[in-house]
Amino acid sequence: MWSNLAKRPLVILLIFFSLGIYTASNIKISFWLITALLLILLILSLLFIRKGAGFDLLLLAFIFSLGMASLKSRQLLPGCHFLRYIRH
Repeated sequence: MWSNLAKRPLVILLIFFSLGIYTASNIKISFWLITALLLILLILSLLFIRKGAGFDLLLLAFIFSLGMASLKSRQLLPGCHFLRYIRH
């Protein structure tokens, strides 16, 4: 199973991004806390870029947190913002 997923790395990233959105909709966490977490994960992943598995795990955690930030930022929009009128 994992060999098929390794051939399609964007599928793995999409799954972690979607899990981040799902998790953010079920827990109460501040957008700014997620943003700080994203910054920390980005810095750590840049430091571990040559470490292989450490970098991969940090990158997946970053993508997961990015999904959470995506949902939380959408919820922070004012009522008159144009994105409130677009259905997707």
